[in-house]
Amino acid sequence: LNSAPTISQLLKAIPKAIARPSDAEWGERYDEAAGLLRSNKVMLAQSKFESLRRTVSSEPAILTGLLTCAIWRGDEQGQSDLLLKLSGCESLSFDERSRYLAMSALTQPEMPQLSIKILQLNADIDQADTVEMAFTADSRFVPLPADMLAGMRTSEDDIPPRAGFQVLDRDKPDTDGLPPANQVPEAIGMVFVYGRQTDRAARVEVQDVRERDLNEVRTHVSSALGESVTITQSDGEPMPLLVAVQPAIAMVRFQAKPTEAEKLQSEITRDRMPRAIATLPLGILGGATLADSAADDSKLLQRTALVRIIEHYDVIASRGEEILNDLRQLAGIEAQPTLKLTEHDVETVENEDLNRVDPSDLDGEALIYLLQRAQQISATPAIRKLASHLIVSDLPEEQRPAKLLAYMSLVNVATDAEDAIANLESAKAFAEQNNYSTANLLLSEVSLRLSIGDGEGFQAAIQQLTTRHSKDPETMARLQQLLMQYGLIRPDGSPRSAPGGSALAGAPAPSASSSGLWTPDGPTGPPSGNKSDGGGSKLWVPGMD
Repeated sequence: LNSAPTISQLLKAIPKAIARPSDAEWGERYDEAAGLLRSNKVMLAQSKFESLRRTVSSEPAILTGLLTCAIWRGDEQGQSDLLLKLSGCESLSFDERSRYLAMSALTQPEMPQLSIKILQLNADIDQADTVEMAFTADSRFVPLPADMLAGMRTSEDDIPPRAGFQVLDRDKPDTDGLPPANQVPEAIGMVFVYGRQTDRAARVEVQDVRERDLNEVRTHVSSALGESVTITQSDGEPMPLLVAVQPAIAMVRFQAKPTEAEKLQSEITRDRMPRAIATLPLGILGGATLADSAADDSKLLQRTALVRIIEHYDVIASRGEEILNDLRQLAGIEAQPTLKLTEHDVETVENEDLNRVDPSDLDGEALIYLLQRAQQISATPAIRKLASHLIVSDLPEEQRPAKLLAYMSLVNVATDAEDAIANLESAKAFAEQNNYSTANLLLSEVSLRLSIGDGEGFQAAIQQLTTRHSKDPETMARLQQLLMQYGLIRPDGSPRSAPGGSALAGAPAPSASSSGLWTPDGPTGPPSGNKSDGGGSKLWVPGMD
């Protein structure tokens, strides 16, 4: 749970208790309740804290005591209610209040304050075949893969849809290669076609439709079905914030290398995500959007809380500071200042503050400690800063191996494959200069090169591994396990057959129209092998002629 990038950093530690005022008349009663809580007598402590709250209703120290009791008891709604009350305590700083409000929305069951309304359209039809052809012929619809449809049923007894389509927000680009980022369409709905069943007629279901897209989706679906078909509307399951903010890039096939497609997807996300977040109507803003309420001073606390929620989702923050800066500008919220720490402060910094740490004045021991903490909770911006600073730091001999940890940390949080490869090459160079083993680095490179379709690089990594570490049984066993996982060899070490049953070394080459290199889970066979046996390896690997 701590390492999950889809869980907010705000939820990865229990909130600290707020100290009571030293001159409080009720101090003795509070200390008694706090003592019971420290002794794990949660129910007794809660009773005393509740009694105190009836006397002093809005005291932060009492509310945090009750909050700790609610956490122990697993009372999610109780936690949310108490955090909301804390956000209203004017004796606390604005930053504290916004943090408590953010946590209140995050801990509320089903998170209704952070979800958007979704609608569903339904229509009974006469002929499913005719409807499928109409959707297929329309440039605003893209068919879903058959294997995806097979899994779209809630139980084994349900019948999956016979066809599915994405509804696009614009026409499909008229190009075989990758189009510019601003021409890539997004999905604004999912259409499923069901055939006639024993107890019901053939039908069409349109899901995941947002209110803002309702008229457009209805228009295109109605055009494909015909004006005579009656379309009904109902409420669907609310869409969570983390799903709603992601650009729903359409499943349109283009001819491109994996690295090129990865760059395009990153560019689309960087360009579109800030506006996507800022235009979500959310309950935490009273149904308004960040963009619409940017100038509303009465919603400054709510806007700040929502931006803090976004900042502390690593799945968003890891995509780059540019996205967060654009979002803050749209929302009218200032970024939090960086934190200057000393070696004595590193153990007290909160999880949610790690990304703000300025590592420039920290020694090697502090950098290593914070880097390991950042890895434990998936604080990617902190990992990048701390690892980069650790690499250029002047470390004593006993700490120098930590630079390998820093290099591999940068590989794991790289923004794209090229960035990962560059850091991996730097790590190998550092290891060789300092006489450290490169076995783990090369094993990582094998997996990375294969995943991006770099056949030549894959071969080179395999060659280095087998040349330098062939006498290390543990490394060779891990390599064999890795190649088995990718489907390249059998448990006995012999090569597997490519899709279609042909031997890997002699499979037909992919057609000229296929995009990228063959990978073990790809749809086509690997490149044809050299049939002359020159005594080389019998194992086919990507890049072999």
